[in-house]
Amino acid sequence: MNLVRLGLLLGSSGEIQAPWDLDALMEKTYYLCAFETVDQPGDYWRVFDLADTLLFRGQAKKSTEQYARAIALVPESHRADVLRSPLSALRELYTVGALKGRIGTSGQRIIGTLESEISAHSRRQG
Repeated sequence: MNLVRLGLLLGSSGEIQAPWDLDALMEKTYYLCAFETVDQPGDYWRVFDLADTLLFRGQAKKSTEQYARAIALVPESHRADVLRSPLSALRELYTVGALKGRIGTSGQRIIGTLESEISAHSRRQG
């Protein structure tokens, strides 16, 4: 997933392209993530990766379902801390325009969901 994210960031400038076939890598990454979530269904990091691959492929509904699944898997005691990681990565990609044309408003909704979950967790803890 890090190579996919890096490829998206490089391509966002319009000046630099990743030295690998990003679409082919995304396709392979999707299948790997899907397999890993079957193999280890309780590993929320793997489910977040699957959600990202679905989002980057433009499969908003399936992506949203996997983000919800991943969030539910994160123990309440450290949910806000964990959610900051996928939120940060998505914000960065979205801010630089790396996801333009790939995800539409779905990315904004998912970012909003992650932010809401962090806020809700903070209110419950505070």
